[in-house]
Amino acid sequence: MNRLFTITLPALLCASLTLTSTVSAQEKFAAPSEAQVQLYVKAIEAIKADNFEDAIDLLKSSLALGELNIIYLNLGRAYFRNGECDKAMDAYDKVLTAPKVTDPSPDTIAATLEEFRGELSACPGKVEVACIPASLTVSIDGKVPVPCSESPFLLPPGEHVLTGASGDKRAEARVTVESRKNHSVTLNAEPEVAPPPPPSEGVSGMTVAALVTAGVGLAAVTTGIIIDQTSLSNSIDEYAEAVEEGAENEETLRDDTEALQGRVLLLYVGGGVALATAATLMAIELGAEDEEAAATGLTPWVTPEGGGGVGWSTSW
Repeated sequence: MNRLFTITLPALLCASLTLTSTVSAQEKFAAPSEAQVQLYVKAIEAIKADNFEDAIDLLKSSLALGELNIIYLNLGRAYFRNGECDKAMDAYDKVLTAPKVTDPSPDTIAATLEEFRGELSACPGKVEVACIPASLTVSIDGKVPVPCSESPFLLPPGEHVLTGASGDKRAEARVTVESRKNHSVTLNAEPEVAPPPPPSEGVSGMTVAALVTAGVGLAAVTTGIIIDQTSLSNSIDEYAEAVEEGAENEETLRDDTEALQGRVLLLYVGGGVALATAATLMAIELGAEDEEAAATGLTPWVTPEGGGGVGWSTSW
């Protein structure tokens, strides 16, 4: 972690006096200026003192005077030591394409670059945490809880346990962090709410109306049948007997029989209409408008001479 290329001022100055810019088919060499060397040496001293921000500024100033592979290499190292892994990788990517110094040799620079790049695997990954509710505090691997934040947590590679807490609410999540990768985790401490049951189809208003109408119709027809079979039948028999005997109350019996017969007929007709209406409503409810609606036919009759009654027929 502490390894650096600490080329001394005399060594770089010597290189600058004996080397001019040379371009070959494969490599480009350059000699640093005295000002550039001065900045570089100060940067190395700042890195040794763990003053990485100053070292980065000095190395960038040195590069502004001319690009060199060794400066990019140590700039990447300073970024890495300062926790800026992405910028370290950017600096490392320019080492092999920048103009080279003769000492250290390009091969030595390349080997050290490979080693430094390998150390980037220890760089942290970013973990964005969504907290539900937002008042959760977050503890990572059992450490002191901190407020949940929109800013990502920087965690070293490996598996981590995140625990959210707010009052009696708790939530836990695990995440496997990869170096320099972005991750997202949700800590949901809200109790799960069961989804509402699907709405019951129930009984529609039209179905209720059809059932009520059918009940009324059935009651009317049933009442008509009872009256027909009891009171009306007896009245017809009495009227027929009076006609045969020429009784004085024949006319009165006829009027009573016709009135009773009218009431029975009204019950049959009303009940039949109600039943037909109920059947029509049900047909509409079932989407069967094209089916033939229920029809009811009623045929009343009175035959005082030969007996008789009220007959009725239906067709559906």
